[in-house]
Amino acid sequence: MKLKIVLPVAFFAVLISMAAGAQSLKKCTSADGKVTYTDRECVAAATASNVNVSAGVASPDSTKHAGTAISQNMKTLYACDQGKEVACFTKEMLDKRCKSQSKEGTRYSDCEAYGADRNKFRELVSSCKNDNREGACATLSCIGGDNNACDRMKDAMGDREKTHGKRIEAAARQGLPAGKGWFMSQDWRDGANGSKAAIVTCNANTSIVLKKQSSMDHRILTSVTGEAVFLSIDEAAIKGCGKA
Repeated sequence: MKLKIVLPVAFFAVLISMAAGAQSLKKCTSADGKVTYTDRECVAAATASNVNVSAGVASPDSTKHAGTAISQNMKTLYACDQGKEVACFTKEMLDKRCKSQSKEGTRYSDCEAYGADRNKFRELVSSCKNDNREGACATLSCIGGDNNACDRMKDAMGDREKTHGKRIEAAARQGLPAGKGWFMSQDWRDGANGSKAAIVTCNANTSIVLKKQSSMDHRILTSVTGEAVFLSIDEAAIKGCGKA
């Protein structure tokens, strides 16, 4: 069945205020089975049903199991990945809305949350499909509503935290700094034009690069936070690991 989306001009005005709540749409099915979505009334020849498209892009408590919170963003992304039409419609609208805000140079916490969830979801899908990581696959199944998978995800997270703790201890023995959720896995080294670079490993098994313009410069940049400047390794590592 081919999905066709009809969007009146007025609907895009509604998208600007999506963060206020869910947007009610009409799902219109024609006599030949074609499906369209609109915020107006369906044409006379079509059957109609109401569809609530979730607009909340920062609702981290939408699903809880075993002490784990799953955002509405993640549920929408997972449902779309499984081929659910309404979820894919929601994702498309969020992508367009947040892309439009980015072009305008505006930043909203809801779009930042959605962007972070979207990047994390892509990482989970890649890790599950390509690396067959049990923790990533369990997390995806948990997002899809499998409570047993949520338990497996929690166990995998516990094992990862234990491993990370041992690595922090090893870094401390080498005199390298560490903090909550991160440790420096490579000390400052000389880079191009007198700059300095170090590597921080995050709790999620991702790594970021810290940069200084020179050995005398106390300002720190990271490889993932753009032009943001930090005055301590801890602050840079925490912010960077949150974006990695």
